[in-house]
Amino acid sequence: MNTPVVKILVCCHKPGEWLSDDVYMPIQCGKAISKYDLGIQGDDTGDNISAKNPYYCELTALYWAWKNLKNVDYIGLCHYRRYFNFNSKSRTVKNVWRNNIYLSKSEVKKEKLRRGEVILPSFNYLPYSVKFDFQNTVLAQDIYILYKIVLKYFPDYAVVLEKYLMGNYRTGFNMFIMDWIHFSEYCNWLFTILEKLEKDIRPIEYTSYKRLYGFIGEILLPVYCIKNKLKIHERQLVYVSETPPCRKRLIIRPIRNLLNRMAFFIGNIGRSKKIEDNYWDLYLKIDDIKI
Repeated sequence: MNTPVVKILVCCHKPGEWLSDDVYMPIQCGKAISKYDLGIQGDDTGDNISAKNPYYCELTALYWAWKNLKNVDYIGLCHYRRYFNFNSKSRTVKNVWRNNIYLSKSEVKKEKLRRGEVILPSFNYLPYSVKFDFQNTVLAQDIYILYKIVLKYFPDYAVVLEKYLMGNYRTGFNMFIMDWIHFSEYCNWLFTILEKLEKDIRPIEYTSYKRLYGFIGEILLPVYCIKNKLKIHERQLVYVSETPPCRKRLIIRPIRNLLNRMAFFIGNIGRSKKIEDNYWDLYLKIDDIKI
């Protein structure tokens, strides 16, 4: 049996250090509008949306891979400072010194990846809903527009999206590893939704709000995986730090997760678990947003 070909994109946007071998593939995000040439693969060749990087973040690399990579069996995405620790399912982020990055392609190959399975960063519990958490970085109305678009064009996903957003158990960073067949299907679904969002969402110039579509990707990735019944394997997130790691986090995070679950349960007693809201429907009407 042939060894499957695995490529994990390492998203980079400025000079620095990153993993690079025949599995880890550094890619410069937003190269079409960057003042740097990092000397690695850019997301600006072939069919690409590189110029949208300020809004799409690492999703411009995702789009490039979808449209341009060939003969790949499993595809993944990480960041130059964020990687998977394939030896742990811990929900605690592991901080490591930059000169102590121990990850390698051999760690990836130990996973014995299978079709229909996906690796995601470990989920964490919040003291409030996932929807509320994202509203710290994007507009509440934008989240509502996302819901209405999914409800109209992909109604079979709407229930899963609603349950995920109104729950308090989330993952993030658009990081994953999955088989190419599901990856291609996911990208077709994801970028169809983002294209429709672009027609209805009004751009805002604050940096956080500009990155809206990257944040939306963080919502839609777990929703796709849950809806399509992919077997999710959680793996610890490794953060490559320039400062000494804080060991207290190893103890604090499990306690915080427990307290967050309790706070969420108590805080949601008697509250609606539905996204549908006449309040936001009214504002969509006032803003002449017709979905």
